[in-house]
Amino acid sequence: MKDPKFVTGFTGPEIYIALERGELDAHATGAARFVIEKPEWIEKKLVHFHTTLTVPKGRHHPTFSKLPELGSFAKAEVERRLLDMFRAFQYPRWPYLFPPGTPNAPVQIIREAIRKAFADPEFPVEYKKLMGDPPAPLDGEELERAIKELPRDKEVVQLYKKMAGGDPLPTR
Repeated sequence: MKDPKFVTGFTGPEIYIALERGELDAHATGAARFVIEKPEWIEKKLVHFHTTLTVPKGRHHPTFSKLPELGSFAKAEVERRLLDMFRAFQYPRWPYLFPPGTPNAPVQIIREAIRKAFADPEFPVEYKKLMGDPPAPLDGEELERAIKELPRDKEVVQLYKKMAGGDPLPTR
């Protein structure tokens, strides 16, 4: 794209309407959501997929398992760290979050309860029934590690803010 314009703040259904009308040229979205919401676009080859950004890293949706991971195109360390930041912001869709200083005992009780729920053989069945895709939850330790490893250097944070906004992307 020579002069991309970014539209932020809209939901999937609104974006899909704009794509169908030719008002948008591209859309970045979670693979599982797209497979659920627009399977006919995939079946009729109305859309073309070029890469994935797996969250967590390495967990591909089966439909997109042959696509390269976006991180393979990163040319610089700052680009890799930017993708790590984006990926880390996708993780907290599953957990319960506690404020700093929460005693360890209640945290461990909740972690164990969540582990048991995810291990229940009915959980993936019910989840898939509701969501159309198998679950890929992170346990508390994985999420805690991802948040601790979240890039915090100014250059990456500023670049992330630029990427999340509506302005043109910076040149490479």
